[in-house]
Amino acid sequence: MSLLEHLSRLLENVGTILEEVDTLFEHLEHLLEQTALILENRKYIRTNKFILEHFRLY
Repeated sequence: MSLLEHLSRLLENVGTILEEVDTLFEHLEHLLEQTALILENRKYIRTNKFILEHFRLY
């Protein structure tokens, strides 16, 4: 295989790796968004429980 063919193959591999990294970051972004929603929901649930417990005392 010539040097040019090796370089061409190497660039194809680099392109594939960069696509995979991009996909990984897209998944990571989605995961972080879902985590933020879960944390917001937990805070909302805790707040509502506090309110309900407060009114039960009266």
